[in-house]
Amino acid sequence: MIKLFYYYFFPQRLFTTLIHFIAHLSYPKTCVHILIYSYSRIYRINTCGLQLSSYKTLNDFFIRQGKNIIDAQSDVIVSPADGQIVGYGKITENSILQVKGITYTLEELLVNEELARQFFNGSYVNIHLRPFDYHRFYMPLSASILGYGYIRGKLFPVNYGSRAYVQKLYQRNERLITILKTPYGKILVIKIAALGVGGIKVAYTNIDKESQNTPYHFLQSPQFLNKGDELGYFELGSSILMLFEKNQITFDSTIGENSIIQYGKKIGSLKQI
Repeated sequence: MIKLFYYYFFPQRLFTTLIHFIAHLSYPKTCVHILIYSYSRIYRINTCGLQLSSYKTLNDFFIRQGKNIIDAQSDVIVSPADGQIVGYGKITENSILQVKGITYTLEELLVNEELARQFFNGSYVNIHLRPFDYHRFYMPLSASILGYGYIRGKLFPVNYGSRAYVQKLYQRNERLITILKTPYGKILVIKIAALGVGGIKVAYTNIDKESQNTPYHFLQSPQFLNKGDELGYFELGSSILMLFEKNQITFDSTIGENSIIQYGKKIGSLKQI
């Protein structure tokens, strides 16, 4: 009963608005510094080399810049963010595994049947950004951004409890889909919102959620970004789901379910299809 209330009746938007307000407080400075210090201690964040007092808000600390070495091989796709791989593998026809016994479909996730068909029998990887990870995300491969889809939805948490309890979690939650055109075919980078996430910002456009009459928008001139260029950031954290076309990717042997990965590290190798 408690779980039922938490997942289905908890005031998600109100709570998220409150967290967003607290995360953007910049005054009084002493309180902000205490808040940032307490957050870093609670989540055991490695603050070596960081000057906590230099961050004006908790959100500034949350979206701090990362410094990782990026695998530069042209056919290698890298992790767009720090996080934990909570799922990866083959898409069975149009079905993606959420956790054992729970699936959702490409059509439900993308709300675009034509786009969904391009990823039938493809592959996916799901990276969960945890509270102690910094929450900027980067281009996993040099590519042209064709456009994006913004899908309104709920703000369920995306931790293991939610993945195991909430049916079709990623289909229910708000999400932002970036469509990449690469020499190896199309790749989708899907940013999943969650409880406490005040916003998803991307480098290639300003998204006015209130004026979105249709889910999908295509850029008049595709925008090219290099591997490792900043793609955007979460204002508080969530998950990134990447979709690949059929036979497009061979996952690296070093990754596994629940393994930890850093941005810039190899996820797999791509081949032209």
